[in-house]
Amino acid sequence: MTHSIDVRAAGTVLWRERKGSLQVLLIHRPKWSDWSFPKGKLKAGETLAECAVRETTEEAGVAPVLGRPLGWQHYDLADGRHKEVRYWAATIAPSGSPVLATRPTNWVPNKGEIDDRRWLNASAAAKKLTREDDKKILSQLVRAYETGKLATTPVILLRHTRAKSRSAWATENSHATEHNRPLTKVGQARAQNLIGTLGAYGIEEVTSSPWKRCVDTVAPYTRALGGVVRVVDALTEAAFAADPETFLAWVRDQFLHANTPQVISLHRPTLQAVMNTLRPFTAAKVLAQVPKKDPWLKTGEMIIAHVAFPGGPGTSPDVVALERTRPVA
Repeated sequence: MTHSIDVRAAGTVLWRERKGSLQVLLIHRPKWSDWSFPKGKLKAGETLAECAVRETTEEAGVAPVLGRPLGWQHYDLADGRHKEVRYWAATIAPSGSPVLATRPTNWVPNKGEIDDRRWLNASAAAKKLTREDDKKILSQLVRAYETGKLATTPVILLRHTRAKSRSAWATENSHATEHNRPLTKVGQARAQNLIGTLGAYGIEEVTSSPWKRCVDTVAPYTRALGGVVRVVDALTEAAFAADPETFLAWVRDQFLHANTPQVISLHRPTLQAVMNTLRPFTAAKVLAQVPKKDPWLKTGEMIIAHVAFPGGPGTSPDVVALERTRPVA
């Protein structure tokens, strides 16, 4: 039986390694007298990823960076409404990191909400957790850890946000070209709203086609990051049409050497080829998330590819999870 979703929420399983052991962070909620993971309800205008980061920051007092998704929980509330919660594996952002979507709070015990937090070895956490559904989420994290697929690097494939139409741009500007066609106001608004989602995944490197609509899509995040956009000439529509092999070789290389969280701002005509580059590194069940027809992604929509190297650095990459999301405009 399927349910309509009345309440949407998101949270994280924060993890770290200590002396060769996997540890996770649990919080205690006095109102419910339970041990659980940080989570909370979605606010208007947020993506689930932004919600997970905000709630973790508020409840655990740390600034998380999202890793691979761990799945969903579904259950009925006391008032009969149906709730859905999405979880991610997450790590604490390094001190002084420029990519934080939210800054850590000065956590103190709060008898009304969260009165304790503890890092526990995974086996101890499994015994401490109150709800069986939380134990299932933890078991997914442990399984990923044991197979070398918990530590991941995100490579985000982003279609630029909405741009002015070719005809409208040519009519209003005597110097109009495909290189300088700008974003619409809606496109500019969505570009601004990308900041929280890209920050949630700890994106440190911003790469783009040099054409204006792609650069302007990632410019707000780049300014927030305090960095610069790396432009790659091979990523333009024209370069792809003239030399698709060079384009594809560059994209493949980003997965073969994925060691820095990165977003790549792209054009729609290149997206089918980009999606095809995922196939050699991605299991069939994960590939189900890849779009199968034009337009591949909506304007401002992205695919987050979580890349692991289970054989160790320098070995073949494994795209262990894919997500699709599109911030509001």
